[in-house]
Amino acid sequence: MKVIDNKQLRFDPALLSSLEQGETFAVTKKDNLVAFLVPAYPMASKRPGSLAKGEFIVPADFNDPSPDIEADFYGS
Repeated sequence: MKVIDNKQLRFDPALLSSLEQGETFAVTKKDNLVAFLVPAYPMASKRPGSLAKGEFIVPADFNDPSPDIEADFYGS
């Protein structure tokens, strides 16, 4: 995150380009934090899918009702 003075908001058109590329800014006025500028839309994730592939197996009965839990909620 870059720190910018409020005066730079008016004089630096490159800020918009930086925001479009995902840069965030902390805006200060006389060394006091005033606001944060963040991109309107989050950047596309670069995290690949299937990171934990093969690390665990979801059991076939994962969504089946549990008799113990059913008894707690509905009684027996």
